[in-house]
Amino acid sequence: KSRAMVAVHSYGAVPGEPPVQAKPVNRKRIAVILISVAAVAVLVAVAMTSQSAEVDELLTYDEKNAGFPRWSHPVLPAINDRSAVNGRWNYKSSSPPYLAPITLYAGDGVNKHGSGKYVRRLMGVKTQWRYHNWNTNSYISSFESNQMRFFSRNKHSFLVIPPLAETPVLSGTAARYLNDYLLYGGNSLIICGSVSSILFLNMNIPSWDYYGYNLEAKWQAGPYEQQKATIGSRFDKAATTLPGDGVWGVDINTLPKEAISYYEAPGVSVVFALPAKTGKIIYVGYNFELPNNAWAEILQLAVRGSAL
Repeated sequence: KSRAMVAVHSYGAVPGEPPVQAKPVNRKRIAVILISVAAVAVLVAVAMTSQSAEVDELLTYDEKNAGFPRWSHPVLPAINDRSAVNGRWNYKSSSPPYLAPITLYAGDGVNKHGSGKYVRRLMGVKTQWRYHNWNTNSYISSFESNQMRFFSRNKHSFLVIPPLAETPVLSGTAARYLNDYLLYGGNSLIICGSVSSILFLNMNIPSWDYYGYNLEAKWQAGPYEQQKATIGSRFDKAATTLPGDGVWGVDINTLPKEAISYYEAPGVSVVFALPAKTGKIIYVGYNFELPNNAWAEILQLAVRGSAL
């Protein structure tokens, strides 16, 4: 049979011998083998991925990123990352490089022709000559600008946020600039009253432990009574009661333990302070849509005092 096969391959069919036929291929068997190999490969890959994930969970941030520069790490810097503090100011920027001791926020959510205008006048902050725009070095329109990067290193100054009609959500960079300004420079952040202003504080301002605040906005009819905490504070000589129209406060039960409440009605605080390391946050609950002498005095005292 072997000679016949050689003859077939070499000279063609051999007389008297039946032609040799190739054995048919079992395609089903081959398909089953390929599928089995693929299944085994998938199981091995899943097992390796699971094991890698378990090991990855056991590694610390530094161990996982050892040997790589920090800028290459696939995570955002923490809210308290101050790696950019020592950067140099870019004097070619169009933003004004120097800021006044009292600076007004003029970005998204501020009604520049209503409550914002009233707050601006109470603060004595002037607009641009001739066109009256809010773009001098007494205003900040973006917390992510080069101007804010410079301003975040200011010392013992005041940043006033008028009542907000909507809540700006800050990026990680903007939140870090605001964090630097508030926690490390002995500065004060004055926030005027509205529900959006309270949400802004919850969403964008880090607390002393970096977990943030969870204040609950609450309305309660006035008047609002002066508390014992005002004795010896910047509000010591202010009105003993404040009127209740156009006022939003926070539920007293949602204030952190370090908070200092100056004016209250049952269950609600409408003027309070939140210590923040070297700085402080002061919330003034009036919306400043209409002139009000008692509330105007509270706001002016907030930016004049140096002690809580």
